[in-house]
Amino acid sequence: MLDVGGRPAVEATVNGKGPYLFLFDTGASANVLFPDIIREAALPAAPGLPGMSLVRMEEVRIGEATLTGVTAAQIPFLAGLAGDRPPRGVLSASGFPGCLVTLDYHARRVSIRKGALPTPDDRRVFQYLAEDTLPRVPVRIAGHEYRLHVDSGAPGGLTLPLRDEHDLPLSGTPTQVRTARTNAGESPVFRASVTGAVTLGEYSLDVREIEFSDLRPSAAQPVGTIGSRILGQFVLTVDATNHRVKLDR
Repeated sequence: MLDVGGRPAVEATVNGKGPYLFLFDTGASANVLFPDIIREAALPAAPGLPGMSLVRMEEVRIGEATLTGVTAAQIPFLAGLAGDRPPRGVLSASGFPGCLVTLDYHARRVSIRKGALPTPDDRRVFQYLAEDTLPRVPVRIAGHEYRLHVDSGAPGGLTLPLRDEHDLPLSGTPTQVRTARTNAGESPVFRASVTGAVTLGEYSLDVREIEFSDLRPSAAQPVGTIGSRILGQFVLTVDATNHRVKLDR
């Protein structure tokens, strides 16, 4: 596992070329590529929905794991990913059917292997709905339960939608700490200290502050996230085929 600004990343070859650096994201429902790698690997266009620009990768190889016939959306950039070696795109951790995808933050290792997670127990193994498309886990904050996206692509801790700031016992009014810039535009981010226990299944989380933002404004209601600052305490396994996620501290 490599690191890009607190986000897990891996090296992968595309159609035998590379290796290229990719974010490895449990919070991405699809693969995305930036224009430079599309030109360099000479990737052909793929059919998609109206208004979508897709390309096709005949083979994507991460170590000994190989995907064939993979499509990816073209996007011009991903905000906040500069540096000496910026990533060339994002690979969705949900894109490995029949496999368990594990992010072991402590060992700095990504593993992809055949298998399935056991029956959910709501302690360490959690079920999420097929219509969620992305893994979600129940986080209880001061007696309120939120089903948050497990988002390794988010370098922060707990983020809730703006509407939820009125539900929680905060020790002060949330103050704006920055502006998040994404491909969808800009969104203010507020932060406040929270009083009360924060738990995830059988685990107590040492969370003193929560951020509030509608980072991904859309027609649907925004959903909060649990990011890599907290996920880094765990070994995270995603079973996208059976819509299950497991966390081992």
